Amino acid sequence: MKFATPYQRMLAVWRPLALFTIMSLAPGLATAQDLVQLFGNGAGAVSQVASVQVAQDQFVTAVINSTGNLEVIGWYADFNTNQLVRQGTVYAGPASAVAVSSPFSLNVGISGTFTTAAINSSGNLDISYWQMQPNGAISWIAETQGDHTFDITSWNVSIASVYYSNTGNPQFVTAIPNASGNLEVSLWCLDTNNQIQLSGTASAGRVFQVGIAALHDSLSDVVTAVMNGAGDEELIQWYYGRFGKAVSRGKTTYTSTPTYDFVVTPGVFYLNNPPYNVNAFYTASINSSTTQNTVAAWNQNLGSQSQDAVGNNGQVALVGYNTAAIEAAAIQTNSYTGSNLYVFDQNNSNSFGQVASANAYGVFPDSISLLDTSSPNVTVFAVAGRETADVTSNLQIQVWSYIRACSPWCPAEKRSGAAHKGADERNR
Repeated sequence: MKFATPYQRMLAVWRPLALFTIMSLAPGLATAQDLVQLFGNGAGAVSQVASVQVAQDQFVTAVINSTGNLEVIGWYADFNTNQLVRQGTVYAGPASAVAVSSPFSLNVGISGTFTTAAINSSGNLDISYWQMQPNGAISWIAETQGDHTFDITSWNVSIASVYYSNTGNPQFVTAIPNASGNLEVSLWCLDTNNQIQLSGTASAGRVFQVGIAALHDSLSDVVTAVMNGAGDEELIQWYYGRFGKAVSRGKTTYTSTPTYDFVVTPGVFYLNNPPYNVNAFYTASINSSTTQNTVAAWNQNLGSQSQDAVGNNGQVALVGYNTAAIEAAAIQTNSYTGSNLYVFDQNNSNSFGQVASANAYGVFPDSISLLDTSSPNVTVFAVAGRETADVTSNLQIQVWSYIRACSPWCPAEKRSGAAHKGADERNR
């Protein structure tokens, strides 16, 4: 999920016939990981973009459009026609910041639902719960407003869908700087009457930027990454629904790294891999003193697993899927505008480092969303952002695939099972 920042936010080359075709590439791809651009699409002028996967081959973008209003657009990747198809669109009121999350990423069999968190024209946190149908129609389910934030001109809102409550209610956690400038972490739920209810809130000290990610575990914890009062990146663990409290604070990792743009995303789907501490989540950050872009893997105890510096950039987006972290980092020269794509993976060991890279011409990255995760060997994702570095320019989306080193000779039963699963999802 993209973090807040107080600064201004800075096709097809090869097309498969279907996801199964991606997994049947020439033998040359078997020796190393690869990034392949598939297809893309775009829309009108936007100033902010957030995105999230809501089902296999479907995702949504939540944007601030040219009129200053929140606009939610559904997208479908049609691998039979090699097109990214625009589906339903809904409009909400004026907003100065937006974030979006979905429980689909928690791998619990829930499709189509997602939640937006925005800062409205009054400076209040505005939360909406939505449903997207397989045909792309988007319907509004519920809405509520929370506390006032201390700086409505900044990207100061973040949201993470978390595991459902013991009574089966959808839940999500928000993180904002409140009216006093302090970090406020709140747990919300959708009750049986389709009303969004506040379950509880906890707080920490002064922050200027916030972001949150839910871990894939049974311990009910999320991680916030913030720019604290000293201007440094700080990681804080939070529990929801434990110890008799709706939200309670866990461990904290302080860094001495000054940062102005950073992202946090979940990691592996299991956190019990002795004797190693597995990569529970990933971060990407830009050092505000050097503009050095660093991607790091962390364990559930907020301990650093590994990190890799990949150059100097002005804006980053990140998504994680199991052992891989996929980053888009903005670059701009006199002859080129767009992004560098990087993939960091474990390579079937406890190591973590860069394994693939590519250029994404023509999209400044505000967000990355997973798009198709039905295959164990190929991860399809979408990079969404603005066409140029201008504060407001047209929405651009590019769809890419990350092909792991074993493809196309991973175990046959996994290949066929993934292909059938992907086909079933596309034909549902």
